[in-house]
Amino acid sequence: MALVVATAFLLSPEATPARAPDEVASSLVAELDRRIGAIARWEHEVRAATEHAAEHPDVLRGLTDSAPAEALDRSLVRACVDLEGCALVDPNGALLASLRARDVPSSLVERALQGRTVRSQLTSTDSFGRRTERVGAPRPSVLFAAPVMVDREVVAVLVGRARPDRQLDPLLTTRPPGRTGETYLVVPEGFMITRSRFGARAPRPTPLRKRAAPLVLDRPAVALLTPHLEPTRAFAEARAGHDGVDVEGYLDYRGVPVVGAWRWLDDLGAGVITEMDVVEAYRR
Repeated sequence: MALVVATAFLLSPEATPARAPDEVASSLVAELDRRIGAIARWEHEVRAATEHAAEHPDVLRGLTDSAPAEALDRSLVRACVDLEGCALVDPNGALLASLRARDVPSSLVERALQGRTVRSQLTSTDSFGRRTERVGAPRPSVLFAAPVMVDREVVAVLVGRARPDRQLDPLLTTRPPGRTGETYLVVPEGFMITRSRFGARAPRPTPLRKRAAPLVLDRPAVALLTPHLEPTRAFAEARAGHDGVDVEGYLDYRGVPVVGAWRWLDDLGAGVITEMDVVEAYRR
């Protein structure tokens, strides 16, 4: 349905394309690559902040002096200023201290105990950093785990929590191309976790809306559960692990014909989608 709508639009006299499809595809991929590069730099910064916290003098002192839990909690406040939250876990998996990061996967700790910094995929958490299955109001988190070393021995693991919905939003939404271009991050459940460029103007599908409606929305608090609703082409392909570009056109989450490029980031467990209205994309 989306392809038919967009193709008919492209063939209309008012929308005769002035740019070649290959040129449109190259522009989309270049913008997608630029934004994915920003995500990689963000990951590097959070990893460095976690490693810095693991080497913080207050953390090392608290561990070597066998400080009480309250003292370790205070050390995390000072050590984790560049993180959304953090936790300190001993080699047996026991939680020693926590600051907005109460739920730490044991598999992540076990990997960090090998002596290197590791990272989790994106998961939904509550405001205390605990994993949740509530689809209505996910607060996505990514955890980084760094070994805490004393005399070349791993004595604990420091886990740093990052919030990609907050921290990646400016990296993906600042200075979008043209009047309708945008790039956003999506999770497997079909939620857009960075802001829509169109804000309140982005319509929310309801059971009364008869058009093909997407699963990707501008706010994660909305879950589309009615049987006749469909995912957008970009999201469906990305979620299936098929990186791609579509310059023929499909309906986006507003019901507007767009061209787009997408890529699924397996290690992050999320997809990145770049789109622009067909009208603007083919206008030179």
